[in-house]
Amino acid sequence: MLEKVRTAIKANGGADGIAIAALNPLLHRQGIRITDTPERTWRAWLMARPQHFACDPKGPDAKVRLLR
Repeated sequence: MLEKVRTAIKANGGADGIAIAALNPLLHRQGIRITDTPERTWRAWLMARPQHFACDPKGPDAKVRLLR
């Protein structure tokens, strides 16, 4: 799942990342349902992996960026 999320962010995000809200429809098409994970939300899932992702503070336009 981690690689699919990273790939979706790379393919659909710009230099400033991608909106966290945009992840659900992108990944849902690939059969990934965030509600099936222990975190149950994309923000919680991303925040649980700080070595891979940087998230903006909460808000309707919050974005996530990949970390190297």
